[in-house]
Amino acid sequence: MSKDHHGTFRGIAADHWRGDLGLTRLLWRPAALFLLVTAVCVVLVVWSPSAIAPVPSFFLALAAWGLMLALSAWLCMGVFRAGLGHGRRGGAPLLGYAVAAAAALAMVILAAMGPGLAKTDLGRAIERVQVNMPITTPIRSINGGTELVFDGTIEHGAANALRQAAAQSPHVKRIRLGGMGGELREARWMRDFIASKGWDTHAAGECWSGCVIAYLGGARRTLDPAARMGFHSASVWPFGTEEGEAAINDSIAREMIDRGVDPVFARRAWRKSPDGMWFPSHDALIRTGLVHAIAQP
Repeated sequence: MSKDHHGTFRGIAADHWRGDLGLTRLLWRPAALFLLVTAVCVVLVVWSPSAIAPVPSFFLALAAWGLMLALSAWLCMGVFRAGLGHGRRGGAPLLGYAVAAAAALAMVILAAMGPGLAKTDLGRAIERVQVNMPITTPIRSINGGTELVFDGTIEHGAANALRQAAAQSPHVKRIRLGGMGGELREARWMRDFIASKGWDTHAAGECWSGCVIAYLGGARRTLDPAARMGFHSASVWPFGTEEGEAAINDSIAREMIDRGVDPVFARRAWRKSPDGMWFPSHDALIRTGLVHAIAQP
């Protein structure tokens, strides 16, 4: 004997999805459920970033958005089907068709805007996770706390690690940088933070790509006699387009120009293929304003 789920939560959910509840009979229950669950999900999405750790917050936001979108589709589909069947149940056909049209419009809006809103919010959640990730290259304090040293790949969390190191060493005047690049966004954040603190920068060893971007934050920028600076265009593979990649590299060049670098040099520096590397001479680096002086540490 089959089990009758009519009147239970499962039965009402299935009846609504098929449009069997009609526009009046028990329709308020699905609507009330939708409003209640949506309110809870919105509270979770808004509250979790400031109240819990980034990783659990991301998964909570992912679950909340998934539930909201699924529940919205369920509610709209049930209303749409109930509207189409309103005339067969003895109701006014015109009213039923109007309700069905409104539900169809709501589904179109949901399909057009819902995923985008979810993507934007989840993107912020992912960013919070990345910003707070631990880095494999520690930032060291030397010379009695007047200098910091960062020599490694600029990973997710590097800028946050730099801010933490600065908080622990309030008397820093200069940061030594080295490494073969890394995350563009983190490098820009490092550059802007260094500039806001008024620190000098010194490049030693190999300083490529993102390392150069961070280096540009220095008030006075020096280069070790044995150091090399390497340049290549930023890559957005595999998700970006050629136009987007060109726009990013143009923006990096403009930021270099704003920091006093020769415009011709700045634009050339970020046109090199991502698979190649351009190493200008020390004379060129000084002549174009990127490096202020060649100096020992």
